[in-house]
This record gives sequence, C-alpha cells and structure tokens, in this order.
Amino acid sequence: MTDPETITCPHCNNPLGDIVRVGGIELLKTGGTLARYLNGACAKCGQEVHFSVSDRKLTEILLKLRKVGSFDV
Repeated sequence: MTDPETITCPHCNNPLGDIVRVGGIELLKTGGTLARYLNGACAKCGQEVHFSVSDRKLTEILLKLRKVGSFDV
C-alpha cells in the first residue's frame, strides 16, 4: 500500500476514509474494510456520500487532458 489520501465529506469535511493503492488498484479504506464503491451518509452531518473507483479514474483522466489542453471544458 502507498501513502493514503484522505477523502472527506463534501459538506462538513469530516474524514470518511483513505484512498490506498493495493496491487495497482485504488481502494477506499474505511475502518477495517477496503471498498471500490461507497454509497452512504456522513456520520457527522448526514450528507449523502458516493465514491467510485471508476468515477475517480475518469476525473483524473479529464483533469490530465484539461491540463495539456487536449480539449476544451
């Protein structure tokens, strides 16, 4: 596993879990679990929370393309 990146609630910034890389795959580590998908609610404020490895990858690709100017967004 590599150094984790903390994922926080988009509403209150409550830490929800850490992104870790296991065997080249990014997973969300929350408590004693590793997950590719999370659909739930923040325990602090109740905000709906959604996480998906595939959505995250798509965001990374789009940000890289935007940075090199391959398309207009």
